[in-house]
Amino acid sequence: MTMPLLEVEDLQAHFHTPEGVVRAVDGVSFSVDEGETLGIVGESGSGKSVTAMSIMRLNPSPPCRYTGGRIRYQGRDLLSADERELRAIRGSEISMIFQDPTTCLNPVLTIGDQIAEAVRSHERVSRKQALRRAVQALDEVGMPSAERRARDYPHQLSGGMRQRAMIAVALAGRPKVLIADEPTTALDVTIQAQILELLEQLKAAHGMSIIVITHDLGVVSQIADRVLVMYGGRAVESGTPKELFQDPLMPYTWSLLRAVPRLDADLAPEPIRGQPPSLADLPPGCPFAPRCRFADDRCTTTDLVLDRKAEGRWAACVHTAAEFRALAAALDEPNEAGR
Repeated sequence: MTMPLLEVEDLQAHFHTPEGVVRAVDGVSFSVDEGETLGIVGESGSGKSVTAMSIMRLNPSPPCRYTGGRIRYQGRDLLSADERELRAIRGSEISMIFQDPTTCLNPVLTIGDQIAEAVRSHERVSRKQALRRAVQALDEVGMPSAERRARDYPHQLSGGMRQRAMIAVALAGRPKVLIADEPTTALDVTIQAQILELLEQLKAAHGMSIIVITHDLGVVSQIADRVLVMYGGRAVESGTPKELFQDPLMPYTWSLLRAVPRLDADLAPEPIRGQPPSLADLPPGCPFAPRCRFADDRCTTTDLVLDRKAEGRWAACVHTAAEFRALAAALDEPNEAGR
């Protein structure tokens, strides 16, 4: 049995603030194999981005403290690595596409110079060679007129072009793991589809592993091999997209799916009632219990129970799979009768 390329085990990333300890990530575990795409999905404030930033140790410290767990990349624990080791890994081994390219691309440097700088930070090449690599990288990510665009500044590019430029910067060091944090949030539907297709092409061409952070279930259905659902700073369900979409076993996943408009279903979308909990003041028991349509007394007195269904398939809920399926089916029966 081969070792995963990246393995996160019981990660705890807590922010110490004047209002108290914010448990942004509280005991999250997952792994990513070579050439695999993992989707991490959940509402805003569920801990997705903090998890992604933790892998590269980019959360500000203070106030962030890693109070437990391990992040192993090729067997090395990144939480115990010093800054020199981390600089060698960032960009060349693990790279990240951030949510908003306008805040991450330097406005006073051309796109070509920014990619060339990323190349030269990891390889001993001349500036001319690095600029040539920059044009190649832009061409690879589908930038039209790559040589001319390499001389442009970020403000001269459209939103879709800026996202492609950021992907080119992230790939400059030829990483083995690419983390994409909400890579399509600010883009229209057509450009979203193009960016997702591009990530798939780059994954195939380079043999990369990809972690996609998103709140959009449509994104994970298109690109992910496996999905991790997060809520309240914790992992609450994991499985393939087909398993989660066709047979969700955790009420939060079920609720997320019910909230999405679908052309192939007669039911109107149902927003999840209430608001996500404060990570500085989580309720007792399951953090989703106050919003859950299936909660009973056990849910507020028992912490999340991890119930493994099969290899790679699990849900954290006091209800067994059979119990939850029966509860969900009973809730749907009145709707079926009224059609």
